[in-house]
Amino acid sequence: MAPEIVSAQGAELRSDLFSVGVILYEIVTGTPSRCRKNPEVPAGKAPIDKVLEKIILKATAKERKGALLQRFRDAPGFAGLS
Repeated sequence: MAPEIVSAQGAELRSDLFSVGVILYEIVTGTPSRCRKNPEVPAGKAPIDKVLEKIILKATAKERKGALLQRFRDAPGFAGLS
């Protein structure tokens, strides 16, 4: 769940994209994102492409200070279309 939802600040489109990033993290690593202790994406059974790692890290930025600015603004941005 996106940090802003947990802290009762309200959901927005970026909150949904955070969830997509969490799902990608779990697919790529084979581990729940709640086990994530550092801002890196650990390799699962195969090395992770650096571009995919950067996408996951940007989508799942957690720090409240500026985090929403670090995350993707919308789905086309997430897809690299804008």
